[in-house]
Amino acid sequence: MNESVSHSETGKLNSNAILSLVLGIISIVCCVISFLSMLFAVPGFVLAVIGLNEIHKTDQSGRGYAKAGLVCSLVGIILPLIIILISLLIFESTDFIMDVS
Repeated sequence: MNESVSHSETGKLNSNAILSLVLGIISIVCCVISFLSMLFAVPGFVLAVIGLNEIHKTDQSGRGYAKAGLVCSLVGIILPLIIILISLLIFESTDFIMDVS
């Protein structure tokens, strides 16, 4: 009776794709603490690439999850770098030099 299937019949959902999406989302949430974001974003990016390769070779489903994990991980890598760059431009090194004379 119930003929709807959530993913393809030829393969199961790729676990690396799901994990990369979860890590990518966590990296965006942790973007306030820049280096903590990188701890989640880099493995998320790597797992997304591995997941996409596995999906291509084994005909598993989850390509959308892997692509979303890749994008979220890239945002989790780039956004903290932009935040650091802006903070360095705002707080120039001359603001912190004390005049001792």
